[in-house]
Amino acid sequence: MSRRASDAFVIDDALPFVARTHARVEAVKPTIGIGISTRDRWDDLQLTLARLEQAGMHRCAAVLVIDDGSKQPVTAGLRERFPWVHFERSEESRGYIAQRNRLARELGTTLYLSLDDDSFVESGDIEAAAEWLMQRPDVAAVCFSIIQGADTVNVDTRTFQPAPIRFYIGCAHLVKRELFLELGGYREALEHLCEEVQFALAAARRDYRIWHYPYVVVRHLRSRAGRDHARAQRLLTRNDLYCAAMYFPWPYFVISALSCLPRKTGHPAHRRYWRFVLAGFVEALAALPRIWTWRDALTWSQMRQWRRCAHPLGAVELRTRVRADAAETSLPARVEPQPR
Repeated sequence: MSRRASDAFVIDDALPFVARTHARVEAVKPTIGIGISTRDRWDDLQLTLARLEQAGMHRCAAVLVIDDGSKQPVTAGLRERFPWVHFERSEESRGYIAQRNRLARELGTTLYLSLDDDSFVESGDIEAAAEWLMQRPDVAAVCFSIIQGADTVNVDTRTFQPAPIRFYIGCAHLVKRELFLELGGYREALEHLCEEVQFALAAARRDYRIWHYPYVVVRHLRSRAGRDHARAQRLLTRNDLYCAAMYFPWPYFVISALSCLPRKTGHPAHRRYWRFVLAGFVEALAALPRIWTWRDALTWSQMRQWRRCAHPLGAVELRTRVRADAAETSLPARVEPQPR
């Protein structure tokens, strides 16, 4: 099913890594491949695929779904309902991070549209986003405007402006596939969560950026199937420290590590999971000698530039605060990078 797009690139191997990659010239219209990893969420996946078909996205160059070791494999009925989808299966679960790396390797298209199995494009033109991305050689990936759950948000995203962002939200993003692989993809040792931050920092280390392209709106249904909040808090804490150890310049890494526990346990949403937060912190410290061998720290200039970008939870998610007298959106009319 792979459709190689590498022939569309003109690459001078004599150039340094960044200059060589930035010198790519797209000779034809970029091809888009959709990649989805799923595990024991066939009902959610069926809804996602139906919505993609409704939006005309079944006409993308490739659509690949990898079953990450579900208890029950995909049914013949689902295959027949969506003949434009190629299904593959891992007999053992490797985790969605490893499967997203596999998706990037196997799709073979110019761009890789990564979606959660409970996320779909609700409005906007993906092809326009692809063309926008390919015109900017220093941008590695774009994220979209996200509506969480069943929220109704009456916001005209056409009034927004694209802006640099620290990292994308993993439920939906469009990435330059070959560049993603050249930068190493995701560190599979993370297992679960924080892979978006890790890749954004790896990209920043090579002077690439992540941008918010607000004109595409994605709905993330946030399926409850398979979610373990206690485990998530442990892995969030551990992986935050992994990313800091790999990419934060000295002594910013030390400051981040020392502030980790007060910052996590002080948050109302995390306080009830303090034991798991502590377990993640201890696990990160124990693994530090191994993680330190992967260290590729940003320069202070790169770190300052990265931190000047907006945080996605404030700039990307379209939220509605419902009050007794009215409903109002919490997103400003323009999305601009906000320094901390």
